[in-house]
Amino acid sequence: MTQVQFNIEQAFDEIATNINDFLLQLANAIVVALVGFVVIRILSWIASWIIGFIKMPKGLKGIIIALLDTVLALFLVIVVLKALGLNDLALAFTAGVAAFGIAVGNGSVTLVADIIAGVYLAQDRDFGVGDIVRVGPDNIEGEIISLDLRRTRIADRGGRIHSFPNAVVERNAFVLITKKRNRKLK
Repeated sequence: MTQVQFNIEQAFDEIATNINDFLLQLANAIVVALVGFVVIRILSWIASWIIGFIKMPKGLKGIIIALLDTVLALFLVIVVLKALGLNDLALAFTAGVAAFGIAVGNGSVTLVADIIAGVYLAQDRDFGVGDIVRVGPDNIEGEIISLDLRRTRIADRGGRIHSFPNAVVERNAFVLITKKRNRKLK
């Protein structure tokens, strides 16, 4: 046997070994992905069931479930990349997700403030749809016609609708002028 034949056989053996290792990693990654997908569905169902007992708007429940699904899917992608032996790519993916999260976090400070204020306003018994209030930095007086997670809308006596970010309403004092009849003050 010549030296060239020996090197060719070694090369083919090494290629076959690498292919075999890759196929095992691929099978492992597929199993991890399938199991992860099933676990995400189960956790999402459990979270939906638990959140069903909490009194909050349907839209907020949907947002919470979608956020949970997204975070779990990102973790699953990282685990699958590691199962494929792509640790460097998993690390880069993690860093990219972190950078994106920081950018979104910095850009959504007012959004988060409005949502948190909206939750507090929705739970405040002294502030609700149908009440007449004076609110905002310009002391706009009118009836609250809608209240959602981001904004409070007030119709003044002239029929104009004023839309305030919830953080502005929460930050500035509001004056309750008239309470809707079927709601009672605490």
